[in-house]
Amino acid sequence: MKTMDQLYKLIWISTLLLLGLCLLGVNKLIDIQLHDSYFVISIFHLGLVCSGYLALTGFIYWLVRNKRLLSWMTVSHIFITLSTFFMLVILSLKLRVVNEKILLLLVMLFVSGQLVFIFNVIFGLFRDRPNQH
Repeated sequence: MKTMDQLYKLIWISTLLLLGLCLLGVNKLIDIQLHDSYFVISIFHLGLVCSGYLALTGFIYWLVRNKRLLSWMTVSHIFITLSTFFMLVILSLKLRVVNEKILLLLVMLFVSGQLVFIFNVIFGLFRDRPNQH
């Protein structure tokens, strides 16, 4: 078995780590400042949403584990997604207010990683896997 075929396990382990990290801030709130509005979110709920998305992503990688995905796209997607989620949760634990510039940067990173993910999965579904002996 190749390491690239087992990356869904890394995502699922990261899901558990992210949930554990969010349990540290179970009673904490974060204020997200957008222009003149504040959105107050529990760090625990933020972690649940991020962990749910990671679990879904791991499931999709598990479904396409026998397809030929591009390695560099897979690694870049996983790195961008995990680093974005962990930065968001760690910043939420350390800061009380996240301003819109930090949030915009994290959203742009996340969206770029998900575009890579979508392209990689679609491309991998249409590529044939070579015969392995």
